[in-house]
Amino acid sequence: MTDREDFPTSDPLGVIAALRLEVAQLRESVHVRDEFISIAAHELRNPMTPLLMTVQSMRRMAEREPEIPEQLLTGLVRLDRVVLHYINRCNSLLDISRLSSDRFRIEWAEVDLAALVRSTVEELLPYAERAGSTIDLAAPKILLGVWDELAVRQIAENLLSNAIKYGAGHPIIVSLTIEQESENRESTLLEVRDLGIGISAADQARIFAPFERAVTRQQQPGFGLGLWVVGRLVAALGGTVQVFSDSGQGSIFSVRLPRDQATRPG
Repeated sequence: MTDREDFPTSDPLGVIAALRLEVAQLRESVHVRDEFISIAAHELRNPMTPLLMTVQSMRRMAEREPEIPEQLLTGLVRLDRVVLHYINRCNSLLDISRLSSDRFRIEWAEVDLAALVRSTVEELLPYAERAGSTIDLAAPKILLGVWDELAVRQIAENLLSNAIKYGAGHPIIVSLTIEQESENRESTLLEVRDLGIGISAADQARIFAPFERAVTRQQQPGFGLGLWVVGRLVAALGGTVQVFSDSGQGSIFSVRLPRDQATRPG
């Protein structure tokens, strides 16, 4: 990459040419990175798809056999969830590359957000239990709206995973409600609250940027992309995301999404 100390400062045209060269090099580096992420995600995901089908087939067979030990059936159920979670994480990597290059496309459809959030909680409950946390969910039985199912699932999954990581083994509270913004406009409010380490005001200003995090990688592994993905997906759905927190006081992440087609972006 061009060394800025070598820019010919006495030659404005030379400076502009050097800057253009550096921008081109940076764009190429980002493109190569995104291509690598996309290829790696495909390679990691593809072998797991037939494994998931085999596990699900074994689970269905076990559920039909009354003499199968309960412990074996429970193990197959958890294995099903773990493999599915792994595939979803690979899909998230694919979406990260698409979001970075603006190749992500929203697929609008009617979604039961309450059922989706409930299933996400069930999938991540074993991870929460391993971290010492419980998850309390308050949601209506059904909450229909027009969204992108994969996008809202990733939003819920990333927020809940974040709460598990930084919740310090305390209870996690998830709520889903409807807000009447005006006579003709409703929105949904998804809140994920943890009672963990919290986020300082200074860190709150940057945690939605890519590769940013409130703690070091030594404290918590990962790429620091989960909240960036949340922010991009929420914006794509025409919503807003806020964080309310302080160091040592836990965190509340609030996502508001328009509920109907008339208020969706684009």
